[in-house]
Amino acid sequence: MPDLEYDIKPVSVLRDDIEAAAAGWPLAEGTTFQSTSCDGVACEWIQVPPAVADGGVYLHAHGGGYYRGSARVDAAICSHLCEMTGIGCLSVNYRRPPDEGVFPAAVDDMYSVWRWLIDPAEGGVSPADVVVGGTSAGGGLCLSLLLRIRDEQAALPAAAILVSPWTDLTQSGASFVTNAQHGPLAAYLQHWAAVYLDGADARHPHASPLFADLQGLPPMLIQAGGDETMLDDATLFAAAAARAGVAVTLQVYPGQPHSFQHDVGTSAVAREAVSNMAQFTQRCFVTHDDLPRP
Repeated sequence: MPDLEYDIKPVSVLRDDIEAAAAGWPLAEGTTFQSTSCDGVACEWIQVPPAVADGGVYLHAHGGGYYRGSARVDAAICSHLCEMTGIGCLSVNYRRPPDEGVFPAAVDDMYSVWRWLIDPAEGGVSPADVVVGGTSAGGGLCLSLLLRIRDEQAALPAAAILVSPWTDLTQSGASFVTNAQHGPLAAYLQHWAAVYLDGADARHPHASPLFADLQGLPPMLIQAGGDETMLDDATLFAAAAARAGVAVTLQVYPGQPHSFQHDVGTSAVAREAVSNMAQFTQRCFVTHDDLPRP
């Protein structure tokens, strides 16, 4: 993420650091927030008026190595995506290790929110009118959600958007060597992966979707920065998904760092990336639904 250091410090300090950095990432003009509880999981509705009635929902999982971050940390990306598409975003404040919950608590929270969202008596949104997405750890978390839904043979969302997704908690990608001068470093991720996993297998498919059976998943847009150490988390996953028959669009932006899209309010490259996310979202909704879209 831009303007953010990747260090091993007390969790409380690192959580404060990322919230402070996020305060400098401009939101779309007119962005509104509404706190809500979805089956006991704290979430925030993010909207930018005028929203399109029945325009669909973007279900988002924030980044932050699983142990930090919040709906507000990813609000810049989400708000600008809402502005470009006219849809609303439901951003999930899933439980974070070590104090709130360890693996698979975050996966369980995303699934609970998903079930609430598509329940006719609650959110009332058709799965075909939902695009799921996330940044970094949130990208991996969205993939874990898709795997769980697919394994239950239930209706899947229309598509997924993955920004610099953390798909391999073993840090096996060669880009940790080739891009070592940029962050985050493998040792940092190994530390926080261990905190999150709390003894669970790092190759479990809901922890590291790179090692999962990916057949039957919905279309995906995957974006990554060409300079980030986690580049292979995106490229290797995209290749594995394509081999499994998933419709994958991979976009790598040369010279860009991890989750550079947070700078959408000030960077032309980041705005181009989020614009591509918006166009992908609109195409997927048109494909799955005859309702008019923005």
